[in-house]
Amino acid sequence: MLASCPSIPIMFENLTQNRSYALLAGWTALSSLAAFLMFGYDKWLAKRGGPSRVKEFHLVLIGALGGWVGGLLAMLAFRHKTSKLSFQVKYVLGLIVWVAWLYFAIRARPAR
Repeated sequence: MLASCPSIPIMFENLTQNRSYALLAGWTALSSLAAFLMFGYDKWLAKRGGPSRVKEFHLVLIGALGGWVGGLLAMLAFRHKTSKLSFQVKYVLGLIVWVAWLYFAIRARPAR
């Protein structure tokens, strides 16, 4: 299936040849994993009813630092923070920060 789509192999070839894109993909994967685990831990703490929870600021921060994919998947998988509109607005703002940083980081790269 991948072989039938010529753009997919080219995309992965470019990704592996360009070190900065590979680092970006690795960072996004690791921060997404961290976000997923943080959301899962916070859900676990919420179910236990403990007084200490993961602060919303930290959940938004990990999303703004690149873990928004993992956070979004965790919100859906754990049904955590999905009904709290104020948190969702903050999380989307964190996503906008990540996208803006990514846009300017890519544009600032010198041309080859």
